[in-house]
Amino acid sequence: TNNELQLLRNGQKVQSDLGIPSRILSVTEIASLLPQLNLDGLIGGSFCHLDGCADPSALLQGYIREIKQMGGELYTSTEAIGISIEREEVSSVRTTKGYIQTKKVINAAGPYASLVARMTNIELPVLPYKRHVIVVSSIESIKDNMPLVVDVSTGWYMKKEYGNGVILGGTDRNCLPSWDWDSLPNQEAIDRIIETSIKRLPCLEESGIINSYVGLRSMSPDDHAILGEVQDIKGLFYAVGFSGHGFMHAPAVGEIIADLVTEGRTSLMDISPFKLQRFLSKKQVKEGYIF
Repeated sequence: TNNELQLLRNGQKVQSDLGIPSRILSVTEIASLLPQLNLDGLIGGSFCHLDGCADPSALLQGYIREIKQMGGELYTSTEAIGISIEREEVSSVRTTKGYIQTKKVINAAGPYASLVARMTNIELPVLPYKRHVIVVSSIESIKDNMPLVVDVSTGWYMKKEYGNGVILGGTDRNCLPSWDWDSLPNQEAIDRIIETSIKRLPCLEESGIINSYVGLRSMSPDDHAILGEVQDIKGLFYAVGFSGHGFMHAPAVGEIIADLVTEGRTSLMDISPFKLQRFLSKKQVKEGYIF
């Protein structure tokens, strides 16, 4: 729609001001870049040739390696079941394997952030939503250099994995909140992805489903992250509600939260627009790039 295209134009201007060479594409340019695409209903798009992708699993392993090299400890299969507060300050965390004495706790529990916050009687407006993804077999007409494709009107997206098939998802923005991440993928949601995929990229009809899975993403009311220290509890920090942007924002957020924990402040950027208190006022700005 014209409103969605204007949103892309607004984003392109911000990116341009920051030195990112993204550009707005005409329908003809989209056809040249993605000749496999069905152009019905499209009036424009945006693209940056410098965009890339990263492997979340590989990055996680890198974090783990660095933590261990710096003397940190990791507790897997260990659930936090309580946070003790004494004189309005964090004193310890109770886990399924005992207590950890600490003056600093970071709530970065993703979809479970609100449940962790309730351990200290804090209400975080973060809810988990299912996200369905299917992987289909790679076909010759979809090349390895095909960019991530997102249809902002439906939320449908497609990403080519190098030699490992094609990831398809989206079309599920309007589902109800749920912590039930380990259930089998919903067949209705899968059918909707398939139907939308074939409409937008007809050549996918030649492929077959390899796998499907369900994950959770944590959404905030304005689709922006919630960052900072809890106002009335010293030593309790939160980095939650990334609404699908978490992996992209993680390196910067890690530095910001590290500054807050160690120095009590950060000079990297002004995080006041991301503090929890914004939900008590009318200072919220809805994120437009959620699909």
